[in-house]
Amino acid sequence: MINRSNYREFGLKEFTSTLQLYSTFNDYLDRVRIKYKCNLVVTSYDINVDKGYKSGFKEVQFKDLDSVSFLRGAYLKRFDYILFRGIEFKFWDFSHEQWIEG
Repeated sequence: MINRSNYREFGLKEFTSTLQLYSTFNDYLDRVRIKYKCNLVVTSYDINVDKGYKSGFKEVQFKDLDSVSFLRGAYLKRFDYILFRGIEFKFWDFSHEQWIEG
Protein backbone atom coordinates (compact mmCIF):
# COMPACT_ATOMS: atom_id res chain seq x y z
CA MET A 1 0.00 0.00 0.00
CA ILE A 2 1.42 3.33 -1.02
CA ASN A 3 1.06 6.01 1.65
CA ARG A 4 2.56 9.37 2.66
CA SER A 5 5.50 7.79 4.47
CA ASN A 6 6.66 5.32 1.77
CA TYR A 7 5.77 6.81 -1.63
CA ARG A 8 9.43 7.57 -2.44
CA GLU A 9 10.27 3.86 -2.16
CA PHE A 10 8.01 3.32 -5.19
CA GLY A 11 9.87 5.89 -7.30
CA LEU A 12 7.25 8.62 -6.90
CA LYS A 13 8.32 12.24 -6.53
CA GLU A 14 5.19 13.24 -4.63
CA PHE A 15 2.33 11.50 -2.89
CA THR A 16 -0.89 11.02 -4.86
CA SER A 17 -4.10 9.25 -3.92
CA THR A 18 -4.60 5.64 -4.95
CA LEU A 19 -7.49 6.72 -7.18
CA GLN A 20 -5.14 9.08 -9.05
CA LEU A 21 -2.56 6.29 -9.33
CA TYR A 22 -5.18 3.99 -10.89
CA SER A 23 -6.20 6.70 -13.36
CA THR A 24 -2.56 7.22 -14.32
CA PHE A 25 -2.11 3.46 -14.69
CA ASN A 26 -5.10 3.33 -17.07
CA ASP A 27 -3.54 6.09 -19.16
CA TYR A 28 -0.27 4.14 -19.44
CA LEU A 29 -2.13 0.97 -20.39
CA ASP A 30 -3.98 2.88 -23.13
CA ARG A 31 -0.66 4.16 -24.52
CA VAL A 32 0.79 0.63 -24.62
CA ARG A 33 -2.36 -0.77 -26.26
CA ILE A 34 -2.36 1.93 -28.97
CA LYS A 35 1.39 1.90 -29.63
CA TYR A 36 1.76 -1.88 -29.90
CA LYS A 37 -1.77 -2.62 -31.19
CA CYS A 38 -2.21 -5.42 -28.71
CA ASN A 39 -4.68 -6.72 -26.17
CA LEU A 40 -3.89 -6.22 -22.51
CA VAL A 41 -4.86 -8.49 -19.66
CA VAL A 42 -4.77 -7.10 -16.15
CA THR A 43 -5.17 -9.53 -13.27
CA SER A 44 -5.84 -9.06 -9.60
CA TYR A 45 -6.33 -11.17 -6.53
CA ASP A 46 -9.94 -11.43 -5.49
CA ILE A 47 -11.27 -10.05 -2.25
CA ASN A 48 -10.36 -13.29 -0.40
CA VAL A 49 -6.64 -12.74 -0.92
CA ASP A 50 -4.98 -9.92 0.99
CA LYS A 51 -1.92 -8.55 -0.84
CA GLY A 52 -0.81 -11.97 -2.01
CA TYR A 53 -1.46 -13.85 1.21
CA LYS A 54 -4.53 -16.01 1.68
CA SER A 55 -6.66 -14.33 4.32
CA GLY A 56 -9.35 -16.98 4.53
CA PHE A 57 -12.25 -17.88 2.30
CA LYS A 58 -15.52 -16.03 2.52
CA GLU A 59 -18.40 -16.16 0.09
CA VAL A 60 -18.14 -13.35 -2.47
CA GLN A 61 -21.14 -11.03 -2.57
CA PHE A 62 -21.57 -9.96 -6.19
CA LYS A 63 -23.04 -6.50 -5.54
CA ASP A 64 -20.81 -4.19 -7.56
CA LEU A 65 -17.26 -4.06 -8.89
CA ASP A 66 -15.79 -3.08 -5.53
CA SER A 67 -17.28 -6.18 -3.88
CA VAL A 68 -14.97 -8.68 -5.61
CA SER A 69 -11.58 -6.95 -5.79
CA PHE A 70 -9.35 -4.59 -3.88
CA LEU A 71 -9.06 -2.59 -7.11
CA ARG A 72 -11.45 0.36 -7.23
CA GLY A 73 -14.55 0.13 -9.37
CA ALA A 74 -13.78 3.49 -11.00
CA TYR A 75 -10.50 1.99 -12.24
CA LEU A 76 -12.07 -1.27 -13.42
CA LYS A 77 -14.85 0.47 -15.35
CA ARG A 78 -12.32 1.84 -17.82
CA PHE A 79 -11.67 -1.65 -19.20
CA ASP A 80 -13.56 -3.16 -22.14
CA TYR A 81 -14.26 -6.51 -20.44
CA ILE A 82 -14.24 -7.63 -16.83
CA LEU A 83 -14.60 -11.20 -15.69
CA PHE A 84 -14.41 -12.93 -12.35
CA ARG A 85 -13.09 -16.46 -12.10
CA GLY A 86 -13.25 -18.19 -8.76
CA ILE A 87 -15.66 -20.88 -7.70
CA GLU A 88 -18.05 -19.07 -10.02
CA PHE A 89 -17.45 -17.51 -13.42
CA LYS A 90 -19.11 -14.14 -14.03
CA PHE A 91 -18.89 -11.19 -16.40
CA TRP A 92 -19.55 -7.55 -15.60
CA ASP A 93 -22.48 -6.21 -17.65
CA PHE A 94 -21.53 -2.57 -18.28
CA SER A 95 -24.97 -1.53 -19.59
CA HIS A 96 -26.84 -2.75 -16.50
CA GLU A 97 -23.93 -2.40 -14.05
CA GLN A 98 -24.29 -5.88 -12.62
CA TRP A 99 -22.61 -9.28 -12.63
CA ILE A 100 -24.04 -11.95 -14.96
CA GLU A 101 -23.39 -15.68 -15.10
CA GLY A 102 -20.53 -16.73 -17.37
